[in-house]
Amino acid sequence: MKLFTDLFLKLKEGNMFRIKLVYAIVLVPVGLWGVLQTAQADCAVTGTTGSGGEIVMCTGSDTDGYDGTPNGDDITVPVGATVDHPTSDTIDLVGGDDVMLISGGTITSGSDAVETGSGNDTVTMTSGSVTGDSDGFRLQGGDDSIIVTGGIITGTADQGIQTGPGNDYISISNATVTGDGALEGESDNDIIELGDNAVVNGLIDGGSETDILRFSMAVAPGDLSSVQSALASANPASGSITINGLTYTWIDFESIEDNVRGSAATSVPSLQFWGILLLIGLVLLFSQQFIRTYR
Repeated sequence: MKLFTDLFLKLKEGNMFRIKLVYAIVLVPVGLWGVLQTAQADCAVTGTTGSGGEIVMCTGSDTDGYDGTPNGDDITVPVGATVDHPTSDTIDLVGGDDVMLISGGTITSGSDAVETGSGNDTVTMTSGSVTGDSDGFRLQGGDDSIIVTGGIITGTADQGIQTGPGNDYISISNATVTGDGALEGESDNDIIELGDNAVVNGLIDGGSETDILRFSMAVAPGDLSSVQSALASANPASGSITINGLTYTWIDFESIEDNVRGSAATSVPSLQFWGILLLIGLVLLFSQQFIRTYR
C-alpha cells in the first residue's frame, strides 16, 4: 500500500512541476513584453519648469501623444522617438510659454501633429519629421516663434505651419515644408524668413495686418544682382520668384525684405599664387644665366 501511495505522490509532484513550468513559459515572456512596451511607449515627465509646467522627454514609441499643462511646458522629441495619435492632436501644449525641441524624432497625427495654445511659444526643429492629417504645426495665440533648420514638415489637408493671433516669426532653412498652404501667418504682424535650401511646397500666406516676407539665402555671385532686382520689383501682395531652382509663391504680405547674399565663390587663389612663384623662379633663373654669361 505504501508503495502505491509514494508513487501517487511522485506523480502528483511531477504534474505540479509541469504545470508550474507551463505557467513560467507562458507568463514570463508576456510579463517581459509588457515591461518593454511600457518602457518604450513614453513621453515621460522628468521634471518641472520654473513656471510650474512639465519637462517632458519622449523616447521610443508613444501611441497616445502628450497633453500639456496651462503653465508652460518644455518638451523634447529626440532621435529614435516616434510619437503618434491616430484620432486627435498628437502633442497639445495648452497654455503658458511652451518650449519644444524636435531633434530627429517623428511626430504623426490624425489631426494636428503639434498644437500650442495661448502664450509665447518657442519651437525649434533641427531634424526629423512632423506630419499631420490636418496641420503639421498649429501655433495659436501669443507671440510665437518657430525656427526650422532641418527636417520635413507636412500638413496633409491644411497648412504645414500655421500661426494664430500674435506677432509670430517663422524661419525655414535646410528643410522641406508641404501643405495646401505651406506657411500661413494668419492675423497680426508676422515675419516669415526663408534661408538656404528652404523647400516650400505650397502657398506662403502672410495673413492680415502688416507682414514681412524675408529672403535670406545665399546665391551664386553671378545671380546676385538679378535676384536682388527681382525682389526689389516684386509685389508683396501677390507674387512668385525662383531662387536657386526653388520657386516661392506668396500672397498677403506688406513688404519683402532682401537679405540675399552672394555665396563664397569657388576660389582659385592657389593658381594665382603658383603663377607668381613660377614667374619669380623664371626671373631668378634668367638673372643667374645673365650674370654667368657676362662675368
